[in-house]
Amino acid sequence: MMDRIRSAARTAVIQQRIEDGELKGMRYLAERRRRLNLTMEEVGLRAGVPKQTYCNWETCRYWPSGNYLPALALALQCTIEELFLPPEEDER
Repeated sequence: MMDRIRSAARTAVIQQRIEDGELKGMRYLAERRRRLNLTMEEVGLRAGVPKQTYCNWETCRYWPSGNYLPALALALQCTIEELFLPPEEDER
């Protein structure tokens, strides 16, 4: 239960930062995926979505809804917050 609350709180903070213009999108997904030597299909499967859905996220056509962020972060071996940062910034 507490994990769900924490996850929902993190998602709400991220959504607010997006709305405030602090986060510019998920344009670093492709770089993260390539660093892990994964295909779009593999990341989609790990995140529980079809390849086309993941492709739409990676190309910034659509944003994943908040309930997909934990699975996407797990698939790309990072935190939810790191999904929005360039890979070199999250290695501090």
